[in-house]
Amino acid sequence: MPAQIPLNFWAILVSTIFSMVVGFLWYGPLFGKTWKKEQGITDADMKKSDMIKAPIVNFIGALVMAFILRHAVAYANVTTLAGGAVVGMLNWLGFIAVVMLNGVIYEKKSWKLYCINSGYYLVTLALTGAILASWV
Repeated sequence: MPAQIPLNFWAILVSTIFSMVVGFLWYGPLFGKTWKKEQGITDADMKKSDMIKAPIVNFIGALVMAFILRHAVAYANVTTLAGGAVVGMLNWLGFIAVVMLNGVIYEKKSWKLYCINSGYYLVTLALTGAILASWV
């Protein structure tokens, strides 16, 4: 275990911005209509939501996730794009994928919604891990 984790705050910031861009595309043109339908949200509901607060909170969450993932990358001692992506995907599998199953099992959410939501985190964590590992 490294005594001190090298933190590149530019890499953490850039990977956080990438996460936001992926989210915009994922829940916009790629899967937005299907996500809203599966979530039971209308366009009117979206307009009522706090469109200022939500992205700020999301950005802070993505920043924390990148900061913590940087530690996992360092503990795994990887410094390549592929190695970082694998660390991100393993963190997704161990923490995101299994926790989000509760939505399907207990909340009776659809598998389609599960795949959209957890797929976003899979892609985001793989990209974040790749950036963080290669940009030390």
